[in-house]
Amino acid sequence: MNKGWLILFVNIQLLFAPALIAQNNFNKVIGVDTNSEFGSIVVKTDTGFLVTYGDVDETLITYCMGVLALDKKGNVLKKSRYCFGENKIVGYGRSLILNNGYVAHYGTLQQYDTLKKDFTTWTALTMFTPMGDTLWTRQYLDSNRHVVARSLAETKESGLWLIGDETISANNHNPLFVRIDNNGKVISSHSNIHSGITALFSVIKHPNGKYYGSGYSGASQNFDAFVVEMDTNMKPIWNKRYKSGSGIAAKLTVLEDNNMAFGTDTLIERINSTDKITRKQIFKIDTSGNVIWRKTHDQSGEGTHYRQLVATKSNHLLVLGRKEPPPPYSIYYTLSKLTPQGDTIWMHRYAYENIEDINYIWDMVATEEGGVLMVGDVTPNGSRHQDVWLVKVDSNGCLNNDCEKTLVYDMRVSVTESIGGIHNLKIFPNPSTGVFEINGLQSTCKYRYTVVNNVGQLVHQGSIAGNKLNLEQLSIGVYHLNVFGDELQFHSQKLIIND
Repeated sequence: MNKGWLILFVNIQLLFAPALIAQNNFNKVIGVDTNSEFGSIVVKTDTGFLVTYGDVDETLITYCMGVLALDKKGNVLKKSRYCFGENKIVGYGRSLILNNGYVAHYGTLQQYDTLKKDFTTWTALTMFTPMGDTLWTRQYLDSNRHVVARSLAETKESGLWLIGDETISANNHNPLFVRIDNNGKVISSHSNIHSGITALFSVIKHPNGKYYGSGYSGASQNFDAFVVEMDTNMKPIWNKRYKSGSGIAAKLTVLEDNNMAFGTDTLIERINSTDKITRKQIFKIDTSGNVIWRKTHDQSGEGTHYRQLVATKSNHLLVLGRKEPPPPYSIYYTLSKLTPQGDTIWMHRYAYENIEDINYIWDMVATEEGGVLMVGDVTPNGSRHQDVWLVKVDSNGCLNNDCEKTLVYDMRVSVTESIGGIHNLKIFPNPSTGVFEINGLQSTCKYRYTVVNNVGQLVHQGSIAGNKLNLEQLSIGVYHLNVFGDELQFHSQKLIIND
């Protein structure tokens, strides 16, 4: 198997010094004896990383869960598989590193019922050591329900909340919350009912003690990103939809300032009932769900969106995205670095051997060096056989000193474009002593604003009345103003306050 990698060339002289990328980075495939399927999930452990993936023996028609224990350099310490029974399909789901160092994986099992002539879908929780050894597993099957695993969160009693997606009818899906003890025994369960279809793809525990869930919500063809605040019993306090028109599932991340961010998409054009032209979109919100800033990036394409993000120690964001340009180009995945205000610094795209091969990246986790490890699956050499794909990059998205090959753009040519922007807005004078005139606002629309500093912290917010904005209470410096109108309307601009 050839271990060549990306074939994207751009005429950009990099700003990155070689000393900054002399790390243990790699782009490699781990061979699977059978066939890798259903995406890959990764968590960071004390010894390195633990990767789980679908393991399919097409000859025997058996479906198992493959497990890879890696050290911090990406070397395979142990490779194993766990099977749940004949013909059961293992997929979807998430993994979570627990306070005791073990890894919990909550996944979906599916089997065709020959009597009902339909699929039965249920979930299973498997507990692993950091080396991938199975401690125990427990299945959660209710013949009256179709449930898909989505996320999980640890409780203060060392138990877990298991979050599934329950199909009630074709047009009614809702999150199902199952609370278990540390042995997997069910303590309670309930559903947060919403009209239409609502799914939570991530649930996180915030430092304020509450839980926040994120995903999508809507009806028919219209879905938006969705965030809900919940108490310690997973009962909703508030929920909000964030206009996107397509609603690729958002995954929340808590930032250094205890605000949160998530990536999704934004609808540009609907081709038909299933095909949509979208762009990448990212939101930063406070713990009340209010938008601090919102940015839209990159060119449009079918199914283009942000999938996941991690925050760096310098308050920058590393964001995994998906891109599907118009034909004849193939689907590929990107890693972007954003400023604390959500503006693009650079974007890389990766492939194992060439960009036209079938390359998928499903998950990523932060590394100790400030970069990320991304995991997925790839079909190398044009075969039907899929293997597990590992891509470890530094904080500049680089694999090695040949970093230019993966770079799409750097800070000198980056763009952050607006969709539905407030295009005619003029703010002056700028610089100013703190009082700004605003021209271009519509009298029939209500506007609010946020002001963030250069490390992305919210320093002021409010509603705009008339055509003046008074920021005299702020210290001298450079700030970023975000003005929000109805639905997708927004305007972003740098402001300078001097004496």
